Amino acid sequence: MLASMLTRWLLPALALVAYGCGGTSPPATPAPTATPTPINPQAILDDCTRAMSDLASFRFHIEHDNDGGTPLAQGMTLTEASGSVSSPDRLSVDFVGAAGSFAVKGSLIAVGEEVYMTNPLSGEWHAVSSELSPLEFFDPSGGISDILAQVRDAALISHDATEYRIGGTLPAKALAPLFGDTDDRSSVQVTMTIEKAHLYLTQARLEGRVTPTESEGLARTITLSEFNEQVDISAPDGN
Repeated sequence: MLASMLTRWLLPALALVAYGCGGTSPPATPAPTATPTPINPQAILDDCTRAMSDLASFRFHIEHDNDGGTPLAQGMTLTEASGSVSSPDRLSVDFVGAAGSFAVKGSLIAVGEEVYMTNPLSGEWHAVSSELSPLEFFDPSGGISDILAQVRDAALISHDATEYRIGGTLPAKALAPLFGDTDDRSSVQVTMTIEKAHLYLTQARLEGRVTPTESEGLARTITLSEFNEQVDISAPDGN
């Protein structure tokens, strides 16, 4: 009986002594977990649109999946193009394509209203119509920003520490400045990669019919890089 009473009173007392002397502490109350702020893909796209409109220069590269190509005027098909843009009105581009069964390779330079293009056979530079310049699309102050503003149903695909991937739908006619005659009834699925540091668009993948005569399911990728780096674009020698 005595042993039982000692056990009932002594053990709680020892516990209080241990606690008062810095022994085992009672469990701490966990801090409340912060609820992460949801990512708004449309807000990111809007910020990207503004960031792209402030660019002074950048490089670009266009390519097609599975040896595909975009039909252009005069029976030519564009398969790949790379170049640089300098605001407000300078562009230099090298392109590869086909005219019928013949491979075509050339270059184009635009300086203001003056546009020059190499002869695919001789490689000589010639002045051409300013309508051949895709500056309306690649113009940092308007072209790409205008395209981004027309993306609908923006949805976050994924993100990591350095970039967002956002999907959406884009009317084919929005790409007319780059690809010429477009299928006004068509829309393309676009997947955009936007880097987090400056909210620049670094890649846009376009899947779907853009021009009336191209095949269904054609996929193109436009990659942008070297933002705001020094670019020297001038008219070809002798022009």
